[in-house]
Amino acid sequence: RGQICRFIAKPWLSAELVTAIREAIRRHALATHHEALEAETLRLSEQLVQANREIASQQQELERQRALHAAAAGR
Repeated sequence: RGQICRFIAKPWLSAELVTAIREAIRRHALATHHEALEAETLRLSEQLVQANREIASQQQELERQRALHAAAAGR
């Protein structure tokens, strides 16, 4: 996906053109890295949600077993 990030009027200086191209490459690399970080954050967040669900399920099971044990000890 192409974008215009800077307008350079003719005639341009070679140094100005090189600087503009380097800056565009740097911006593209940063945007690409940002997208990768967002994807990784989403993936890790989904893993965290799943882990929290599993912990809650295990906690419920432990509470159920504790209640059964207490009921059996009270007989």
